[in-house]
Amino acid sequence: MRLLYINQLLKRYDSLRTNYEEKLEEIGELQIEVLAIIKDFENRKNPKDINFIEILDFIQTELYILQQKALKKLIKKVGAYNG
Repeated sequence: MRLLYINQLLKRYDSLRTNYEEKLEEIGELQIEVLAIIKDFENRKNPKDINFIEILDFIQTELYILQQKALKKLIKKVGAYNG
């Protein structure tokens, strides 16, 4: 079940990487979903969940980086229109 979820997350992440500046809202939504899952598993305090949590944390970090890149590109685009 966990591997299936990770596989689905990675597919969604991969689809967001193309034209990421146009998918800023979707990136944020996926980040929120991943953070909620991490929090849920951390609250369970099951030692078997540590690796799963670390993988989710990595994916969340990648989403954060993608979000920052999208914001940076969006700011440059808006600056180009105003400048």
